[in-house]
Amino acid sequence: MTETDFETRAIPIEQIISLQPFVVRRRIRFGDCDPAGIVYTPCFLDPISTSAWDLFMAEMIGGYGDRDKQVEGLDTPAKAVNMVFHSPVRYGDLVDLEVYCSGIGNTTFEVSVAGRGLDGTPRFDSTLTAICVAHGPYRSIAVPEYLKQRFQPYMRG
Repeated sequence: MTETDFETRAIPIEQIISLQPFVVRRRIRFGDCDPAGIVYTPCFLDPISTSAWDLFMAEMIGGYGDRDKQVEGLDTPAKAVNMVFHSPVRYGDLVDLEVYCSGIGNTTFEVSVAGRGLDGTPRFDSTLTAICVAHGPYRSIAVPEYLKQRFQPYMRG
């Protein structure tokens, strides 16, 4: 099958295509776009936060049903998001989202997403900074050691 054949085939909106490096392939939906057919800027948060972030974190600390058993008392809400756009992304495009850990602080960690077209063309780069917080008295806590260890094979930068 050629790359062109793959681009036109019906695929799920998103699918993990590689675990190392961690890559999610996402099809741009009609609802992601403005009237010109280009992804509306705020809609980029969906592929970053759902496709990339959620799937990557499920790989790091377990799926939704198992997560509470492994990381009881831990939440990882977003503290900041940064994006740089390189070229337009349009309705129907397939975009590969490579996800990696780009930094670990005391209570925060950064997960970066490199969005590329199937031909490797850079589309956007983003970084999501998450903060580790405890349930109960909602307060920041140190990034757990097991999470630092899980991030090691995905560290870059």
